[in-house]
Amino acid sequence: LVWLMSALLRSKISFRWWKRLHLLPYFVMPLIFVHSFGLANILQGGLRYYWYLLVVIALALSIYRLLTAAGLLKFYYQVVGVTDVTPNVKRFILAPLGGKVMSPQPGQFLYIQTKRFGETHPFTISHLDNQTGELSITAKSAGYFTQQLHKLKAGDRVFITGPYGVFTREAYTTKRQIALVAGGIGITPFLQIIERLHGGWDQQITLFYGNRTIGDIAFGDYLNDLVQEYPEQLKLVNVLSGEPDYEGETGFVSLELIQRYLTEQTNSYEYFVCGPQVMMDKVSSALLAAGVPKAQVHMEKFSL
Repeated sequence: LVWLMSALLRSKISFRWWKRLHLLPYFVMPLIFVHSFGLANILQGGLRYYWYLLVVIALALSIYRLLTAAGLLKFYYQVVGVTDVTPNVKRFILAPLGGKVMSPQPGQFLYIQTKRFGETHPFTISHLDNQTGELSITAKSAGYFTQQLHKLKAGDRVFITGPYGVFTREAYTTKRQIALVAGGIGITPFLQIIERLHGGWDQQITLFYGNRTIGDIAFGDYLNDLVQEYPEQLKLVNVLSGEPDYEGETGFVSLELIQRYLTEQTNSYEYFVCGPQVMMDKVSSALLAAGVPKAQVHMEKFSL
């Protein structure tokens, strides 16, 4: 019943309270079994052993959840660097502590927890150093958790689970040209795709990057440098909605704008879309309506 209530209330209450409600069964179920333990004495044969099995499973699940919430079953990482990307976006460099090292694939994400029994939230792994195991996440201060995350400093410890996700997997296997559509902090899953150009990757990439102002463009200088270094392979189209006097594209990323910059038929590209939900819905719907097969439109959704 509690799990059903958790699912029904997911879109009606804050993530923090939804998470607490979601964890409630792991505390309630052992109490229920203890309270009704006398029932086992009146059960006969296989039913009694079935009841014992349920008790063991419930206790095991509860212990597992408690250990996980305490960070004991997670990767331990330490913050070794914090840099300002924009006034409200920070990049955190995390180094593994101990022997356990995460081995994510490009485009995957992780869940990070800043204190024992604290909240966990997902963040895309924007960079990975395969030699040292260090990885980076980029977070925009947009709520209570990210505000607390922005208070982290070098030397602080965090708890991580993952990696998860297959969002950009097709980008490394497709023979089609690639069109990336990012909004705000949604640029992070695409950084590792673009960085593959350093390794001699010959894929053609067009990046449509929507923001409100020039100051909101995350990794702007880095992206411009890559365009200068790989002008034949990387095309960057910045789109600003809050600067009407901007000399480049203004407004929002639309199908008409996308088609204006593509050099081939719209349905011949592999599309990856990440950003605000409204943007992703509009762009993906427009692409599908234009005849792009659904299998060629990929979106990253963190419904938190």
